[in-house]
Amino acid sequence: MIASTQINKLIGRISIYDDAAAYKELFLIYHGKLIHFCKLITGSYESAEEVVSDVFLNIWNKRSTLSRIENFHLYIYIAAKNRSINYLHKSSREKTF
Repeated sequence: MIASTQINKLIGRISIYDDAAAYKELFLIYHGKLIHFCKLITGSYESAEEVVSDVFLNIWNKRSTLSRIENFHLYIYIAAKNRSINYLHKSSREKTF
């Protein structure tokens, strides 16, 4: 696992300097692990990809507030879990119609 100090440095670069290279590095660190995690929840690789894309898009859109997060590792996994659950609820409602 990557050291939390390295993650914190990346978060700082993203939130302060809008550093796209740091964002890409953060993406590469977490992407595969989050895909696997979300696949366990959604049951589908394609759904997991969509969820993880949404999580990372949200991180980029709210990058100025990232420095306030104390435990980014926990934050990103909770965000992925919540998005996965929301995805399942949304898809079940669409199947009803």
